[in-house]
Amino acid sequence: MQKRSWVVVLVSSVLLASCGSSPGPDDSGSRRDGGICAEDRDCEDDVYCNGVERCDPGARDADEAGCVSGPLPCEAPRVCLESTATCSDECPDLDRDGHADARCGGDDCDDDDPDRYAGNVEVCDSRGHDEDCDPTTFGRRDVDGDGAIDAACCNDDGAGTQRCGTDCDDTRGSVAPGNVEACNLLDDDCDGRVD
Repeated sequence: MQKRSWVVVLVSSVLLASCGSSPGPDDSGSRRDGGICAEDRDCEDDVYCNGVERCDPGARDADEAGCVSGPLPCEAPRVCLESTATCSDECPDLDRDGHADARCGGDDCDDDDPDRYAGNVEVCDSRGHDEDCDPTTFGRRDVDGDGAIDAACCNDDGAGTQRCGTDCDDTRGSVAPGNVEACNLLDDDCDGRVD
């Protein structure tokens, strides 16, 4: 009986030792570890819509890991759908504002923002949010009724410059560009100088 117990212990030890060996290398997904790529699969980012990346460290347009972006899988007017890894001829309305993306023939200049599409009313805001997809317009607020638009109403012109109204104090009808300057400690003509 002791001999049999000894054999069972020996076989069990061998089985446990073989189960405890370290696993082999992980071969799933990208192998980018911060170094220079050695093969195309080192550059894979698992994103369909930005194309298939290649390993070409000597290329002029290679990134710091030696990877080069491949051609985009979908050409305009087709739209790339990441969720299904396909190209679609249908023009989606991702923000559900009733206007399709301009990149595929619609009139929505920002299909991620439901408050931004062609024909929307431009709102007076100092952050320069373009509601109507027209960088030459901005909201029309004239609280004091002097005919000059509040300087707080702005829109980014697309080149990084803010286009804004010109009334430096929309709470006073006597203050607006072109008004005559009076001696009253106010900037009556909005030229940036008091009296």
